[in-house]
Amino acid sequence: MTAGQAPLLVPVPSNQPPAQQAGNPTLPTLPHEAAQPHVSKPPSKDLAGWLARELHDGLAQDLLYLGLQLSALEKQVPADLVGVKEQLGLLQQVVQDSYQQVRTTLDLLRSWEDQKRDLVEELRVLAQSIQQRTGMKVILRVEGGENALDLPRWVAHQLKAIVNEALWNAWRHGRARQASVTLWYGKRGLLITVVDDGCGFEPGRQLQGHFGLRIMRERAEALGGRLQVYSVPQKGTQVSLYVPREGLNIKVA
Repeated sequence: MTAGQAPLLVPVPSNQPPAQQAGNPTLPTLPHEAAQPHVSKPPSKDLAGWLARELHDGLAQDLLYLGLQLSALEKQVPADLVGVKEQLGLLQQVVQDSYQQVRTTLDLLRSWEDQKRDLVEELRVLAQSIQQRTGMKVILRVEGGENALDLPRWVAHQLKAIVNEALWNAWRHGRARQASVTLWYGKRGLLITVVDDGCGFEPGRQLQGHFGLRIMRERAEALGGRLQVYSVPQKGTQVSLYVPREGLNIKVA
């Protein structure tokens, strides 16, 4: 599997769960009765505007400057230093992707209203990007063959961010060679699982200085959902996210 290959999109029959990685725990089932979720709204226009300005004038400008400097540096490297030029090219791509993410966030903060996003397509693009940058094989599965899932932009953004963090954790901390993302969407809500074949970790172990898992939980709770993490040392990790239907249909005031 080369880093440039596209992730696989595999429809999963509705009457059976996706294939499990060896040693991973059993997938949770959807609850029969969804409790009334506490669903957070997107930030107010005043707060969103302030955040957008701070991002634009700070991080976005720094990333733009860094990208320009890397480009100038690459041009000064002799042509025979192929490895160095390749590494600089990869760094430029990372900076470009990060800059684009900031631009997307700025756009998101400026316009939440009346916009939909296809979550399946968003995750397909995300999986391809991570696979290209890390070499970790990413398989995207959709329950029942549904190849589109239009959601409010605010909701799709939170879900994509959770999956993004789970995949990067699989590669960065779990040193995984493969990860699968599976979506089930039904009458009661949406269930997303991310399963990897990495090194796993001891349940309950706290990683000092790492806020990713906490932010993932906060994003899930903002949609009235819940996040669960299962892991077995040397046998991989599974992240499960359940969001009830009420959390998938936020009306932006």
